[in-house]
Amino acid sequence: MSAALDTGSEDRFEQCLNNCEAPFQAIGTPQKELVVKAGKLRIATFSINSQDALRIDSQTAEETGHAVRIGDKQGSLAVFTAGWPTTDLAHNLGPKGLVSKAPLQLPTLAAIEIATSHREPSRAPAPELDRPLLSEAEARRLIEKISDLLETEISGAFTLKGRLADGASETVLVNGHGVKARERARSSSLRLELSIKDRTVSAYVGGGTGIALRPAQTVQRLVDRLAIAEKAQAFRAQETTVLLAPEVTSALLGGIARQFLGSTSKQPAAASAVSIRDDPTAAVGSIWSLTDGEGVPTRPLQLVSNGTRCAWLKPWTHRGDEDMTPFTGCRYRASWRDLPRHSCSNLILEASQTPPKAMLEELRDGAYLVGSDQAPRRLPDGTLQLAVIGFEISQGSVGTPIKSVLAVPYDQVLSRIEAVGRDLHHMLPGGRAACVAAPTALLLGVDLLSD
Repeated sequence: MSAALDTGSEDRFEQCLNNCEAPFQAIGTPQKELVVKAGKLRIATFSINSQDALRIDSQTAEETGHAVRIGDKQGSLAVFTAGWPTTDLAHNLGPKGLVSKAPLQLPTLAAIEIATSHREPSRAPAPELDRPLLSEAEARRLIEKISDLLETEISGAFTLKGRLADGASETVLVNGHGVKARERARSSSLRLELSIKDRTVSAYVGGGTGIALRPAQTVQRLVDRLAIAEKAQAFRAQETTVLLAPEVTSALLGGIARQFLGSTSKQPAAASAVSIRDDPTAAVGSIWSLTDGEGVPTRPLQLVSNGTRCAWLKPWTHRGDEDMTPFTGCRYRASWRDLPRHSCSNLILEASQTPPKAMLEELRDGAYLVGSDQAPRRLPDGTLQLAVIGFEISQGSVGTPIKSVLAVPYDQVLSRIEAVGRDLHHMLPGGRAACVAAPTALLLGVDLLSD
């Protein structure tokens, strides 16, 4: 059991499930599910002002909750309740539940067996599950380091707001078909928002697999982006070439994550430079999970290989009883208060061996786009747009800072990628992927619009 959780929590889980076994079995349908989660989170919020002292508010929060789902072919009912479940499970299935007309079909032991038989060895080690939560003294030292870095980088007035979080949790799931799953998780994150005059930029770094928070690099990135934004001029160009920094590539890829959830025959084309995999146990991710939110085993799945579509993330419910095609769990829960949702886990655009510097030196005309503070949006006409900042490239030289809106057809994003670099950056885009990791990328024939 993780040292981040109370001693005896594991025994509490076993006791809880034993006490609830009889009332759970008494619920008169095999389409029933109980999820129990217990966790602890240390949060330090802070503000740094060039004129005032550093302010830090640190607190530790513990939470336990459970969810019960029951249903059939006509619909389902879900109830989310704080605290450990009691023997009176049926009593809680009252009018406050979340009712859905969608049929409920939970995984069977046969489906779990098929998924397990196709599981590949994890490519990354498990998170540091037994590492204690960040202490208050450790959090203060990290925040003070950020403060010192800002004093070095910025000479004028500024304000920085931040949130440092470190957490651990354990989740147990059982359903009416005899499926049982148990997961332990770690997560840590650092979110910063830097303001100078009337301009603000933000950055996030974090993950569930012991990823270093890298405060120095994060602060430097914020300062650089503010400097660019302060001098950026509106820029327009049609069918131009752009070099995207990893942060921008990740944001763009997050905007098309839904493409990997549909039928292979309907998927847009991809260029030969593109190889993409979904990997719930990758070291770049915000999650590390051997099962999804319904207890189905997960595994790395190659979605695109050198431009060729290999697979798509297909829930087990899209399979026939005789279908032995390899598949992976792909219905994840944001928390115990949320229903499982068909989505990617850690979506990774695989890097090459090409240095980003070489890619920039080869770019004759176009733009080098280095940052974006907004999520991409898909317009009714099928265009994907992303507000960006960067530099104009003219005759092989880096020119003036620019601000623009990158516009590319939603179904042509992958076909416009001419090359990728060797640097890999991860971010949390929201939407249909828990995390996206991508390197520098060169795109051809895209539009840059005035913001």
